[in-house]
Amino acid sequence: MEAEAEVRSGDSVAFAIPGEHGEDVAQVLVQCRLTDPQLREELVSRLQTKVLKEIGLECRVELVPLHTLPRTTSGKLSRAKSCENYLQQGLTEATAE
Repeated sequence: MEAEAEVRSGDSVAFAIPGEHGEDVAQVLVQCRLTDPQLREELVSRLQTKVLKEIGLECRVELVPLHTLPRTTSGKLSRAKSCENYLQQGLTEATAE
């Protein structure tokens, strides 16, 4: 991911979430500085293509604001907390409708 100019080292995290039919789905969150909707869409597409080509895995990519991804006490990105926050946010949005 960090090979893309818009993605800095330590700005992305990947984890598995449950899919519609109980299967695991790869989810990638990327902290993003871009504001232009077209550029953001192009970045998502490039990242999905890159993951598919490099590891043969289809994934969902979501761009999130800076300083959104939680870190451990040692400063590393927390995959578990990112997943937990992502799932809670999804449940909150679903129940708010």
